[in-house]
Amino acid sequence: MKVLCIADQTGIKAEDFKNAARLYLGSAKVAIEINELTETDLHIIESDGPGGVPMPKGFFNDHEDAEVILGGILCPFSKEIMDMFPKLRVIATCRGGIENVDMEAAKKRGIMVVNGYGRNAEAVSDFTMALMLDELRNVARSHLRMKTRPDWDNTYINIAYMPHMCESTVGLFGLGYIGKLVAKKLTGFGCNIMVYDPFIPDEQIADMGYIAVDKDTLFREADILSVHARLVDATRGIIGKKEIDMMKPTAVFVNTARAGIVDYDALYEALKEKRIGGAGIDVWPEEPMAVDSPWRELDNVTMCSHMAGGVRAARPYAAKLVAQSVVNSMKETDAPQIITKELMYDPVFKAWAIEGLAKLGV
Repeated sequence: MKVLCIADQTGIKAEDFKNAARLYLGSAKVAIEINELTETDLHIIESDGPGGVPMPKGFFNDHEDAEVILGGILCPFSKEIMDMFPKLRVIATCRGGIENVDMEAAKKRGIMVVNGYGRNAEAVSDFTMALMLDELRNVARSHLRMKTRPDWDNTYINIAYMPHMCESTVGLFGLGYIGKLVAKKLTGFGCNIMVYDPFIPDEQIADMGYIAVDKDTLFREADILSVHARLVDATRGIIGKKEIDMMKPTAVFVNTARAGIVDYDALYEALKEKRIGGAGIDVWPEEPMAVDSPWRELDNVTMCSHMAGGVRAARPYAAKLVAQSVVNSMKETDAPQIITKELMYDPVFKAWAIEGLAKLGV
């Protein structure tokens, strides 16, 4: 069985895929190409989908017999790419979502899709906590003053209402893998934790020790509101002016998820007019941010350059996770990384999987 790996230049490296294949893909014939797409293309993939960027050149290098393709963070899977591989049965993307996969085309062609769900969840949840504390306690602002000013000034815009974490009500917009980790870490601070997630029953949220609320209540009552939803059609722009205008004038808004979930124009105006207390943001509608962006002038936002998931340890783990998930899908072993679960029971896919497992010897 031939497995094609499309490695990133700076994300999932060729060596990561080699090690993952050695661990999980048995006797597969592994070919590795390097994707020439850059971080600039990442935002295009997330906003426009897999067809918005050029096909990586590695797809053209005599790999039409590949049955499984493992793709790095920047690897697109458009219908045009799928059509280049008549034997393709599994797409494995190291991304935590499926923004880079034309899912309609994959389902139409009977191609299994697995992803790297959870690959950087610990890293993002850690970073979320850091942004909350940084914005509440002015860590970055104090650092900047110490570096650029001679005075010893601890007067900041939120000084009149700066809370303890343990006195804060934190509202989580989404309780998926990362949201659950953030909630778990927040319990150590003694925070009151509210959750809005329409896909999880209220009783289940209560059993975890959190308070299930509707969306309006979350925005009205949270001292810190943190976004942990996926960007899909149903969530695009779901947090708009209406929701932001409900927030307390002292509330902090945190987003380490996806920019497309939020109306950033409405958020900017609320911050500029001091209608909310502050924000900690790692994801942006335009990346990299323009040099003359008005966001750079705000004094009540902690800004980061889409780095929450950028822990080196998460990258080799992502390659191993998706390689293992390929085998899980072939063995009908359910896992959250298997997106098109229904295909595990499709007669055509099952026949291929049985033969494939025999070839791999796993």
